[in-house]
Amino acid sequence: MKKCSMAALLLLSACSHSTTTPVASDKCDFATDYQVAFTRLDETLQQIAHGSGCFIEADLKQVGALTPNPVTGHMSAVQAVKMAVAGTGLTAQHSKLNTIQVTQP
Repeated sequence: MKKCSMAALLLLSACSHSTTTPVASDKCDFATDYQVAFTRLDETLQQIAHGSGCFIEADLKQVGALTPNPVTGHMSAVQAVKMAVAGTGLTAQHSKLNTIQVTQP
């Protein structure tokens, strides 16, 4: 009798289906706490990238030595990068999955 119950349970679980649709998760959109106050933009971007898992594209030869703004608070990696580059003349765009591009206009 126990074998029949186990077989019925396996059949029922095999027939059930999930009604949720898988959603791609973007590491750049997850919020976390930041306390970043480096004197160079390359260090700030590296810290945000390592903490979030979000890839940040930037030409560090051109922008790495710029002085970023401190990044403090609970926010996404996108918001953190935008806070870091605010007022520097650089732009931060999030147009690819798990990636932020920092560019000069």
